[in-house]
Amino acid sequence: MLPDSARSRRRLLWLAAVLVAGGVAGLVLALVPNDRGGIESPAVSGPVQTVARPAQVPVAPRVRRQIDALLDRFVPAAIARRDPVAARAYVTPSLRSQASEAEWRAGTIPVPPYDPAGTTFHGWIPIYSYPRLVSVELTLEPKVADDPVGSFVVNLRRLGPRWLVDGIYSAGAHGGTKSAAPASPGPTTTGKVVGGSHGRLSSTWLLVPLGFLSLIVIVPAILFTRDWLRDRRVSRRYRSELSKELPPLPRPRDRT
Repeated sequence: MLPDSARSRRRLLWLAAVLVAGGVAGLVLALVPNDRGGIESPAVSGPVQTVARPAQVPVAPRVRRQIDALLDRFVPAAIARRDPVAARAYVTPSLRSQASEAEWRAGTIPVPPYDPAGTTFHGWIPIYSYPRLVSVELTLEPKVADDPVGSFVVNLRRLGPRWLVDGIYSAGAHGGTKSAAPASPGPTTTGKVVGGSHGRLSSTWLLVPLGFLSLIVIVPAILFTRDWLRDRRVSRRYRSELSKELPPLPRPRDRT
């Protein structure tokens, strides 16, 4: 039951507001990311586990010949769209699964199209090279002289004794008199994202505690203003009635 006194009610409301503000402040501290862009994780005792990073290796002549032979088959079949179904034999299961069999037959495949000139496609340079994973930048000359030169990044993976295409995306085009097609937004390979955000919260979550904080300030202010106005009206009415009931004080002359 609330106390009858307006002053006691105001004190009770302010005490409740302080308690709610403390709880909301604790919630904000728990949800807001730290200065490193993530939510602080609890300390873990014990030795820190490290992941060994494999060292890069140069592209051996035998590997280069295998990649040359792969691109000589993959480029006409997939990039030039001459036989998309046959191109399925030159890609990894990960890349193959990004389109259905019907889409591969129709040419709707996760490979950017381009009409290259020539029958051999050995104009590539390695970007990085590991024993079972190689990424190269492939440059293709256009079949039509007015078209721009195409540049592609091709990710290759070794599965067993074979090298297969694991992903490919356009790295842009240059030259030519015709406008070049825009580069695709990123690689078509699938997989887990390495790194990324560290638990960063959306700014929408901050609206919840801010809304509580605003209510903590606004609601007591409204209640305080209402009680103050009511007390002022009561006090004014009381003084007015008191002045009517009491006789005026005698002046000094009347006392003598």
